[in-house]
Amino acid sequence: MEAKEQENSSLRTNNSRNVSEIITRAYVFAPVSNNVKLVISTAMLLFGVYGLIANSLILYFKHKQHRRRRHLRQKPCSRSLTEYFINSLALSDLLSSLISLPLFTAEMFIDFVHNDWICKVNRFLNIIFPVITILNLLVIGVERYFASFHPFIKPSRRKAKKIVVGAWFLGALITLVPIPTYKLIHYDIGENSFTLMCKYDNSLALYQGLFLGFVVVIYFVPSSILIFVNLRILNLIRRHRNIGNRYHFGRLKATRMFVFLIFAFIIPYSLFSVYGGLVVILKIRVPLTADYLTRHMSVLLTFANGAISASILFHNERYLRKMLVDMLNDTFPHIQIQVTNKRENKIHPMVTREIRRVQQL
Repeated sequence: MEAKEQENSSLRTNNSRNVSEIITRAYVFAPVSNNVKLVISTAMLLFGVYGLIANSLILYFKHKQHRRRRHLRQKPCSRSLTEYFINSLALSDLLSSLISLPLFTAEMFIDFVHNDWICKVNRFLNIIFPVITILNLLVIGVERYFASFHPFIKPSRRKAKKIVVGAWFLGALITLVPIPTYKLIHYDIGENSFTLMCKYDNSLALYQGLFLGFVVVIYFVPSSILIFVNLRILNLIRRHRNIGNRYHFGRLKATRMFVFLIFAFIIPYSLFSVYGGLVVILKIRVPLTADYLTRHMSVLLTFANGAISASILFHNERYLRKMLVDMLNDTFPHIQIQVTNKRENKIHPMVTREIRRVQQL
């Protein structure tokens, strides 16, 4: 009897100690330097505002251009349906800058993720629009491949709309795959404090399979397809340029713009995909500060893709620049801006040779 009473008393003592330790441990929200959070959030804010404005202008200018072209007769081999895919890409980038990026930035300063369900919903809204952007780029890459190698094969207007809707619906479904893996992860900070981070859990084999399957399907498979397509297109452009086929080279210059867009996706998304995959496969317990910095920098590069894509479109599409300049000139009439085109003053080589031949006579 005495032995049992001593055992019960020791258990009560240990339980009371554990309870007191849990009670005395303090919760610390985002234990990272404010300077680090300020630098990352400022960069996100700049990319977000630029991406929001630039993609809004692209959608507005494309809408105006579509209204102008609606009553014009289309050329037999024109691929005007590409505009649907560009609009879809600009819209997904715009929503990423408007919804996904502000939510992720607010999470750095406001402690509103109090349970696993809020964590899952927040991550769904963070991920869905970048995923749709990837699918839009995949559709554009495949369409440009057919435009380059099989120019007479092109989707109908109805099929192009279905492809765009399908990309958005499929993006939402794929985003649901890794959501069960996200939860509030406990991190100890010293002996008397702890924090909770909303991130993927790699403790279960099922969660590992879901997250790795998501990374493979949404990054590595599209990247492999798009790299293959881009290399073939670049090789085709180089061949036509070397043999002096100016007609086909001029036709492929628009395709070169989409090649830049696709490579602009592959590079920024690589850090998030490779880091997340390695952590899940190797079950690495990365220190809190290093994990925080790596994840936030990778997300920053991912969200920057919306601003980069808009910049590439404005740089390569002269009519977008012209419409922007016209709008600025109308808004600020005292400041007149002009769009220059290097090709305007360039004389065709055949004309130059003919002039020389006449001068020799």
